[in-house]
Amino acid sequence: MKQHARELRRLVRRLGWFAAAGLAMLLAAVLLHFGGARPVLSEVEASRLKLATLREQLGAGGHRFGEPIAKSVPEQLRAFREFLPRSESLPRWLDALHASARGTGVAIRSGEYRLERQEGGLLRYHVTLPVTGNYTQLRQFVNAVLQDVPAASLDDVQLRREAGAADRLEARLRFSIHFAGQ
Repeated sequence: MKQHARELRRLVRRLGWFAAAGLAMLLAAVLLHFGGARPVLSEVEASRLKLATLREQLGAGGHRFGEPIAKSVPEQLRAFREFLPRSESLPRWLDALHASARGTGVAIRSGEYRLERQEGGLLRYHVTLPVTGNYTQLRQFVNAVLQDVPAASLDDVQLRREAGAADRLEARLRFSIHFAGQ
């Protein structure tokens, strides 16, 4: 080890400090390239290959990547109805809605529930909930419902704060859950 240190001092004296600093920077750049940049570059290349594979898979579906899929109106309507849950699954979705309230700490005092039959055999189940909680809890509840109940929509929000309650809000939330008819 002492011999390497002596040789390094002799090299620095012979080349000068600027040349030695340049060699040190060159060595650091090589180490950085192979130790840090190269793994990142290989990750980027793997991501590019994955993207190319996904584009090929999309292209195999009969259309080009990025172009809208042209469907006739009846095909679009059929696809929409297939997306909607069947009306028999209503209790499951109501359970999910109430579980979201429990999970976020929102208190539901009562609720109004009304079924509306729409044109074309579609059903809309209106759920109006007077709830209490802080602003964060209410937002988390709405987000959880829209995430957990894919056929739900938030139709109306009314917020009210009592004078003495610093962070408690009373809200009236109206959701609709959409179903395919029988």
